[in-house]
Amino acid sequence: MIRANELLEKIEAYQPKADLAPVQQAYVLMASSHGGQMRRSGEPYLIHPLEVASMLADLHMDVDTIAAGLLHDTVEDTGLTSEEIEQSFGADVAFLVAGVTKISKTQLAFSTREAEQAENFRKILMAMGRDIRVIIIKLLDRLHNMRTLEHLSEEARIRNSRETLDLYAPIARRLGLTRIASELEDLAFKHLNPVEYQRIAESLGRNRTEREEVIAKVTAIISKKINDTGIGAAVAGRTKTIYSIYRKMIDKGMTLQAIHDIYGYRVLVDSVEDCYRALGIVHTTFKPIPGRFKDYIALPKPNGYQSLHTAVIGPLGNQAEIQIRSRDMHRVAEFGVASHWLYKDVAGVTQDGVNQGYKVIRQLLEFQQTSLSSEEFVEHVRVDLFPGETYVFTPKGEVRSLPRGATPVDLAYAIHTDLGHACVGAKINGRFFPLDTVLSSGDQIEILTGPRAKPQRRWLRFVVSARARSAILYWFRKQEHEEAIEIGRVLLDQVLHRFDHTLDELTEEESKILSDHWRFSVDELCHRVGLQRVTPLDALVPLIKEKGWPHRKERGVRRPLGIARMDGALIRLGTCCMPVHGDPLVGLIQEGRLVVEIHHRECPRVRALSDPTVHCLEVNWAPKGEEVYTARMHLVAQDRPGMLASITNAVAELGINIRESRTVNRVGRIAELIFSVQVHDAGQIEELTARLRYLEGVQEIGRLFKEQEEEDPDRQNDLVAAEAYKSGLESPSQSAIQESTHE
Repeated sequence: MIRANELLEKIEAYQPKADLAPVQQAYVLMASSHGGQMRRSGEPYLIHPLEVASMLADLHMDVDTIAAGLLHDTVEDTGLTSEEIEQSFGADVAFLVAGVTKISKTQLAFSTREAEQAENFRKILMAMGRDIRVIIIKLLDRLHNMRTLEHLSEEARIRNSRETLDLYAPIARRLGLTRIASELEDLAFKHLNPVEYQRIAESLGRNRTEREEVIAKVTAIISKKINDTGIGAAVAGRTKTIYSIYRKMIDKGMTLQAIHDIYGYRVLVDSVEDCYRALGIVHTTFKPIPGRFKDYIALPKPNGYQSLHTAVIGPLGNQAEIQIRSRDMHRVAEFGVASHWLYKDVAGVTQDGVNQGYKVIRQLLEFQQTSLSSEEFVEHVRVDLFPGETYVFTPKGEVRSLPRGATPVDLAYAIHTDLGHACVGAKINGRFFPLDTVLSSGDQIEILTGPRAKPQRRWLRFVVSARARSAILYWFRKQEHEEAIEIGRVLLDQVLHRFDHTLDELTEEESKILSDHWRFSVDELCHRVGLQRVTPLDALVPLIKEKGWPHRKERGVRRPLGIARMDGALIRLGTCCMPVHGDPLVGLIQEGRLVVEIHHRECPRVRALSDPTVHCLEVNWAPKGEEVYTARMHLVAQDRPGMLASITNAVAELGINIRESRTVNRVGRIAELIFSVQVHDAGQIEELTARLRYLEGVQEIGRLFKEQEEEDPDRQNDLVAAEAYKSGLESPSQSAIQESTHE
């Protein structure tokens, strides 16, 4: 147990001019507040905050952070308040203490323990967004608690260990606090899998003397070889941690006896040039293992970590991993985010508390903004905490780190949310690929975008980064909210038409009648009607009764439903029948989809409709505009020379563009052709049908109405968009595909 005077001496060693009065005052206040309290281990409670403060000093943290470490449990476990802490120590210390204080059970009602834990973790990470010192204190608080975990019940040990392994250890590693992360992993693994932990520990214990001899011998060889060249190098060796050995067994499917690379060595030199010189010496001294070299100096990890990693066969035939880095790089590797402080003076840090370029905080804030619940937020954090394993290049030569298995969509969202929303394809190393292509390290990626492109739900099946998943889900939630309002307006207008009114024509007084009755705005009423939480007639009854409107019979001609507003929010043309202007229509609203889908009346889906969750609307075309529609055609003809040319010429003479065509069946000398044409209305299709019907050899011609193809149409759109970009043609869903300018 460290004593108060020893803590002060430790701080003075790296901050000789610091004012230690806040630490002394914090100790006195902590000791009096926790006086008489005991831990589960039977020790005085004040031991815990003292140990946390000592570990903060080991990281060379500032005086305010150490004072907060001493006080971090006072608000939660004693009668001390945040206001009293702020009055005595200032706003910074009070904020740090509040950041690591759990939410009181009396503040919020939680349905489950998991929900409570998730909300507490969310609170901590959001405080980290303002000051990263919050999470450093919390990590060391968790580390000391894990060191004394054996005094808790088995259920509590397992719960805390799982949370530590899933959340706290990964975030420590993401922040570059490697030693803390490794100890958290080992301690959690010890309680989650005690049998396997003990087996590995006993095996390492039996061979301890032999391992120490190997480490000493290899360390001496490396040190002599490098220092003999005039490079001042410090070399140290160690055995890998128990959990890292276990992960290697699992990842590689190997037994403990088959794991040979349990040795790790670190070489510290003075400069970047010396790093590469030392690497050359290591590779000439020992045989390097192919495929095991990684250059994190040229391509740093997201947390700023830099080093050269290589694996070699040692003098005794054992595999060894060697890390080579400068002493400045080692400081970052040891202290992680704590090494990024931007000091204003000896005793203080900047208000932000961390380098502005640090990306972890921004990602967490984005997850906070786009997550519906604390549980979803924590799941996004859990998925995205592990550092990327794939390094790719943008067209400008910038390096981007992505999780293993990442796709162009993940990269697009990593660059900018708007770029992700607009992507339609990608050029990988100069070639066109669909959006679900898995990227490899070293690839150069150019994201292709379309001005009217939008996210696709199928992207959720292959994106791997939490940032991409979170942004896509948020976009759809926002769209669904807006679509629900639009659908509600359509349904309410259908009722109001019976009384010669529309929503847009309601006076301020009439709108107030509705809002006063329902106690929310007319827009919210539309939203609830669109979600079918309120029927359209029930929603309007208060207004109808108040105004005494007489009910009129339906007129023969319905008011058109604004189908010309094809902005993707309200109207979507069915891809199974692909109606064009002038076709007889029916609109379908499916519960949960929140969009009106327009179909040809003869569409097989409409004729076979039996789903009670799908509701039909009568819709009409608005006046004809300049829209271009795509229609599928089916043609059966003799398979004779020049047949395809005759068809193409006939279509071209009518000024109609063939977008794509393919032969789907050949039986003898009969060919079956499916092709898509771009037209302005149904009249053009009738004219085309008549022209083709009289071509020599044509046996059958007509519109093709069919159910959705088994192949995902969204994926086909990706491929067509990429081909359109390549050939300069217009995409079916975007008027133009243009190169990304987002950064």
